[in-house]
Amino acid sequence: MRNRPDTLGIVKGVAVTLAVGASTAVAFLGLGWAVQAAGLPAASHSSRVGANVAGLLLRSRLSASTLTIEGKTQSALCLHHWFLRADRRIGRGSLITFAGSGRWLDNGGPIRFEAGAQKPDFLPRLGFYLAGCTSDLGKRIAYAAQLNAITLRQATVGGKPALELRLGRVRDWVTRKKGLVDKVSIWVDPATYEPLAVWAKVGKHSGYARVHLVRATPALVHRLLVPVTRLVR
Repeated sequence: MRNRPDTLGIVKGVAVTLAVGASTAVAFLGLGWAVQAAGLPAASHSSRVGANVAGLLLRSRLSASTLTIEGKTQSALCLHHWFLRADRRIGRGSLITFAGSGRWLDNGGPIRFEAGAQKPDFLPRLGFYLAGCTSDLGKRIAYAAQLNAITLRQATVGGKPALELRLGRVRDWVTRKKGLVDKVSIWVDPATYEPLAVWAKVGKHSGYARVHLVRATPALVHRLLVPVTRLVR
Protein backbone atom coordinates (compact mmCIF):
# COMPACT_ATOMS: atom_id res chain seq x y z
CA MET A 1 0.00 0.00 0.00
CA ARG A 2 1.33 3.46 -0.88
CA ASN A 3 2.06 5.84 1.97
CA ARG A 4 0.09 9.08 1.82
CA PRO A 5 2.08 12.31 2.39
CA ASP A 6 1.33 14.29 5.56
CA THR A 7 -0.65 17.39 4.52
CA LEU A 8 -1.11 18.87 8.02
CA GLY A 9 1.77 21.30 7.50
CA ILE A 10 0.46 22.43 4.13
CA VAL A 11 -3.08 23.45 5.11
CA LYS A 12 -1.85 26.63 6.85
CA GLY A 13 0.03 27.82 3.78
CA VAL A 14 -1.12 30.25 1.14
CA ALA A 15 -2.97 29.17 -1.97
CA VAL A 16 0.21 29.07 -4.08
CA THR A 17 1.96 26.84 -1.55
CA LEU A 18 -1.05 24.55 -1.50
CA ALA A 19 -1.00 24.21 -5.28
CA VAL A 20 2.73 23.49 -5.36
CA GLY A 21 2.43 21.02 -2.48
CA ALA A 22 -0.46 19.20 -4.12
CA SER A 23 1.38 18.95 -7.44
CA THR A 24 4.49 17.63 -5.68
CA ALA A 25 2.43 15.08 -3.74
CA VAL A 26 0.76 13.81 -6.90
CA ALA A 27 4.11 13.50 -8.67
CA PHE A 28 5.63 11.73 -5.64
CA LEU A 29 2.78 9.25 -5.40
CA GLY A 30 2.87 8.57 -9.12
CA LEU A 31 6.60 7.89 -9.00
CA GLY A 32 6.15 5.67 -5.92
CA TRP A 33 3.45 3.64 -7.66
CA ALA A 34 5.59 3.25 -10.79
CA VAL A 35 8.56 2.03 -8.74
CA GLN A 36 6.35 -0.38 -6.78
CA ALA A 37 4.66 -1.73 -9.90
CA ALA A 38 8.03 -2.16 -11.63
CA GLY A 39 9.20 -4.34 -8.75
CA LEU A 40 6.20 -6.69 -8.91
CA PRO A 41 6.19 -9.82 -11.09
CA ALA A 42 3.67 -9.88 -13.93
CA ALA A 43 0.51 -11.78 -13.07
CA SER A 44 0.53 -15.30 -14.48
CA HIS A 45 -2.41 -16.87 -16.31
CA SER A 46 -3.16 -19.02 -13.25
CA SER A 47 -3.21 -15.93 -11.02
CA ARG A 48 -5.61 -14.16 -13.38
CA VAL A 49 -7.91 -17.20 -13.30
CA GLY A 50 -7.58 -17.27 -9.53
CA ALA A 51 -8.53 -13.60 -9.30
CA ASN A 52 -11.68 -14.28 -11.35
CA VAL A 53 -12.63 -17.24 -9.17
CA ALA A 54 -11.99 -15.24 -6.00
CA GLY A 55 -14.10 -12.37 -7.31
CA LEU A 56 -17.02 -14.68 -8.05
CA LEU A 57 -16.85 -16.28 -4.60
CA LEU A 58 -16.54 -12.96 -2.76
CA ARG A 59 -19.63 -11.67 -4.58
CA SER A 60 -21.61 -14.78 -3.55
CA ARG A 61 -23.34 -15.36 -0.22
CA LEU A 62 -24.45 -18.98 -0.02
CA SER A 63 -22.99 -22.37 -0.90
CA ALA A 64 -24.00 -25.99 -0.43
CA SER A 65 -21.65 -28.92 -0.02
CA THR A 66 -21.37 -32.62 0.65
CA LEU A 67 -18.17 -32.99 2.61
CA THR A 68 -16.14 -35.88 3.94
CA ILE A 69 -13.70 -35.41 6.82
CA GLU A 70 -11.89 -38.37 8.35
CA GLY A 71 -14.34 -40.79 6.74
CA LYS A 72 -17.50 -39.01 7.94
CA THR A 73 -19.77 -37.58 5.23
CA GLN A 74 -22.41 -34.90 5.80
CA SER A 75 -24.11 -32.08 3.95
CA ALA A 76 -23.91 -28.41 4.85
CA LEU A 77 -24.93 -24.90 3.85
CA CYS A 78 -22.63 -21.93 4.43
CA LEU A 79 -24.05 -18.40 4.54
CA HIS A 80 -21.97 -15.20 4.44
CA HIS A 81 -23.95 -12.54 6.26
CA TRP A 82 -23.99 -9.87 8.99
CA PHE A 83 -23.98 -11.21 12.57
CA LEU A 84 -23.84 -9.83 16.09
CA ARG A 85 -20.35 -10.37 17.50
CA ALA A 86 -19.38 -11.20 21.07
CA ASP A 87 -18.47 -7.51 21.64
CA ARG A 88 -22.06 -6.57 20.63
CA ARG A 89 -20.95 -5.08 17.34
CA ILE A 90 -22.21 -6.16 13.93
CA GLY A 91 -19.68 -7.89 11.67
CA ARG A 92 -19.55 -10.00 8.53
CA GLY A 93 -19.09 -13.70 9.07
CA SER A 94 -19.70 -17.25 7.85
CA LEU A 95 -22.41 -19.48 9.30
CA ILE A 96 -22.27 -23.22 8.56
CA THR A 97 -25.46 -25.22 9.03
CA PHE A 98 -24.73 -28.95 9.08
CA ALA A 99 -27.58 -31.34 8.37
CA GLY A 100 -28.49 -32.76 11.75
CA SER A 101 -25.29 -31.83 13.58
CA GLY A 102 -25.52 -28.17 14.55
CA ARG A 103 -24.06 -24.88 13.33
CA TRP A 104 -20.76 -23.03 13.46
CA LEU A 105 -20.29 -19.27 13.26
CA ASP A 106 -17.08 -17.41 12.49
CA ASN A 107 -17.40 -13.62 12.54
CA GLY A 108 -14.27 -12.64 14.40
CA GLY A 109 -12.89 -14.03 17.63
CA PRO A 110 -13.37 -17.66 18.72
CA ILE A 111 -15.57 -19.92 16.60
CA ARG A 112 -19.07 -20.17 18.08
CA PHE A 113 -20.89 -23.50 18.12
CA GLU A 114 -24.56 -24.28 18.57
CA ALA A 115 -25.39 -25.19 22.17
CA GLY A 116 -25.20 -28.97 22.61
CA ALA A 117 -23.33 -29.55 19.34
CA GLN A 118 -20.22 -31.72 19.49
CA LYS A 119 -17.07 -29.71 18.80
CA PRO A 120 -14.80 -31.18 16.11
CA ASP A 121 -11.47 -32.83 16.84
CA PHE A 122 -9.96 -30.96 13.87
CA LEU A 123 -9.32 -27.25 13.38
CA PRO A 124 -12.65 -25.59 12.44
CA ARG A 125 -10.99 -23.76 9.53
CA LEU A 126 -11.03 -27.08 7.67
CA GLY A 127 -14.81 -27.20 8.00
CA PHE A 128 -15.21 -23.69 6.60
CA TYR A 129 -13.13 -24.57 3.54
CA LEU A 130 -15.02 -27.80 2.86
CA ALA A 131 -18.43 -26.27 3.48
CA GLY A 132 -17.58 -24.05 0.53
CA CYS A 133 -17.81 -20.84 2.57
CA THR A 134 -17.46 -18.18 -0.11
CA SER A 135 -15.59 -15.64 2.02
CA ASP A 136 -13.05 -18.13 3.39
CA LEU A 137 -12.31 -19.69 0.00
CA GLY A 138 -12.45 -16.39 -1.87
CA LYS A 139 -9.92 -14.70 0.43
CA ARG A 140 -7.62 -17.73 0.40
CA ILE A 141 -7.60 -17.80 -3.41
CA ALA A 142 -7.17 -14.01 -3.64
CA TYR A 143 -4.08 -14.06 -1.41
CA ALA A 144 -2.55 -16.87 -3.46
CA ALA A 145 -3.32 -15.00 -6.70
CA GLN A 146 -1.59 -11.87 -5.40
CA LEU A 147 1.54 -13.93 -4.71
CA ASN A 148 1.45 -15.83 -8.04
CA ALA A 149 1.13 -18.96 -5.89
CA ILE A 150 -1.48 -20.89 -7.88
CA THR A 151 -0.83 -23.98 -9.99
CA LEU A 152 -3.50 -24.50 -12.65
CA ARG A 153 -4.23 -27.77 -14.46
CA GLN A 154 -6.96 -29.47 -16.47
CA ALA A 155 -9.02 -32.02 -14.55
CA THR A 156 -12.45 -33.64 -14.32
CA VAL A 157 -15.07 -33.65 -11.56
CA GLY A 158 -17.91 -36.13 -11.82
CA GLY A 159 -16.85 -36.93 -15.37
CA LYS A 160 -17.08 -33.29 -16.49
CA PRO A 161 -14.21 -30.95 -17.45
CA ALA A 162 -12.86 -28.79 -14.66
CA LEU A 163 -9.94 -26.55 -13.78
CA GLU A 164 -7.99 -27.36 -10.65
CA LEU A 165 -6.46 -24.44 -8.76
CA ARG A 166 -3.82 -25.75 -6.38
CA LEU A 167 -3.01 -22.99 -3.92
CA GLY A 168 0.61 -22.66 -2.88
CA ARG A 169 1.68 -22.57 0.76
CA VAL A 170 3.52 -19.55 2.15
CA ARG A 171 5.36 -19.88 5.46
CA ASP A 172 5.82 -16.63 7.35
CA TRP A 173 4.24 -14.96 10.35
CA VAL A 174 2.16 -12.54 8.28
CA THR A 175 0.49 -15.00 5.93
CA ARG A 176 0.11 -17.69 8.60
CA LYS A 177 -2.77 -15.65 10.03
CA LYS A 178 -4.48 -15.74 6.65
CA GLY A 179 -4.40 -19.54 6.40
CA LEU A 180 -1.78 -19.58 3.65
CA VAL A 181 0.00 -22.48 5.34
CA ASP A 182 -3.06 -24.66 4.68
CA LYS A 183 -3.05 -26.98 1.68
CA VAL A 184 -6.08 -26.16 -0.48
CA SER A 185 -7.19 -27.17 -3.97
CA ILE A 186 -10.41 -26.03 -5.61
CA TRP A 187 -11.94 -27.33 -8.83
CA VAL A 188 -14.08 -24.92 -10.86
CA ASP A 189 -16.15 -24.94 -14.03
CA PRO A 190 -13.82 -23.77 -16.84
CA ALA A 191 -16.56 -21.64 -18.43
CA THR A 192 -18.24 -20.00 -15.42
CA TYR A 193 -15.55 -20.40 -12.71
CA GLU A 194 -18.22 -21.64 -10.30
CA PRO A 195 -16.84 -24.04 -7.66
CA LEU A 196 -17.31 -27.77 -8.13
CA ALA A 197 -15.14 -29.37 -5.45
CA VAL A 198 -12.67 -28.56 -2.69
CA TRP A 199 -9.86 -30.50 -1.01
CA ALA A 200 -8.07 -29.10 2.01
CA LYS A 201 -5.61 -30.13 4.69
CA VAL A 202 -5.36 -28.13 7.91
CA GLY A 203 -2.89 -29.43 10.43
CA LYS A 204 -3.09 -33.23 10.51
CA HIS A 205 -6.62 -33.49 9.14
CA SER A 206 -7.86 -33.36 5.55
CA GLY A 207 -11.11 -33.71 3.65
CA TYR A 208 -12.89 -33.42 0.32
CA ALA A 209 -16.20 -31.86 -0.68
CA ARG A 210 -18.45 -31.42 -3.68
CA VAL A 211 -19.55 -27.79 -3.66
CA HIS A 212 -21.92 -25.53 -5.57
CA LEU A 213 -23.28 -22.01 -5.17
CA VAL A 214 -26.90 -21.51 -4.10
CA ARG A 215 -29.22 -18.55 -4.63
CA ALA A 216 -29.70 -16.82 -1.29
CA THR A 217 -33.46 -16.22 -1.29
CA PRO A 218 -34.91 -14.16 1.60
CA ALA A 219 -36.87 -17.18 2.86
CA LEU A 220 -33.80 -19.43 2.89
CA VAL A 221 -31.61 -16.82 4.56
CA HIS A 222 -34.28 -16.26 7.23
CA ARG A 223 -34.48 -20.00 7.92
CA LEU A 224 -30.72 -20.26 8.33
CA LEU A 225 -30.48 -17.25 10.63
CA VAL A 226 -33.14 -18.24 13.18
CA PRO A 227 -32.16 -18.50 15.96
CA VAL A 228 -28.48 -17.56 15.79
CA THR A 229 -28.63 -16.59 19.49
CA ARG A 230 -28.24 -20.27 20.42
CA LEU A 231 -24.64 -20.21 19.24
CA VAL A 232 -22.07 -20.22 22.03
CA ARG A 233 -18.29 -20.22 22.33
